[in-house]
Amino acid sequence: MMGHPMGRTMDPESHEELMTLCSWHSSKDLVGFMQGMQDVNMNMKKYREKVSQNVAAVWDYYLGLAGDLWDVRDSGKHVHDEIRIEAK
Repeated sequence: MMGHPMGRTMDPESHEELMTLCSWHSSKDLVGFMQGMQDVNMNMKKYREKVSQNVAAVWDYYLGLAGDLWDVRDSGKHVHDEIRIEAK
């Protein structure tokens, strides 16, 4: 007859104590795992915020650079218009 090996080798009190200990360890491990996952989520959130701040900073830099180049182009265009007017 097949029976549970722990049930045959241990008295009921020891078996229950062992099962309680196992369930305590399992719940402790689960809580630890959940805490670890919360830490990972917080770190990922901080990382995403930092990346988005960096992307925004780079984007602002290049928009400013493009605006400066546009201003230079426009000011050069006005200079050329003035030269053409003077040449006539």
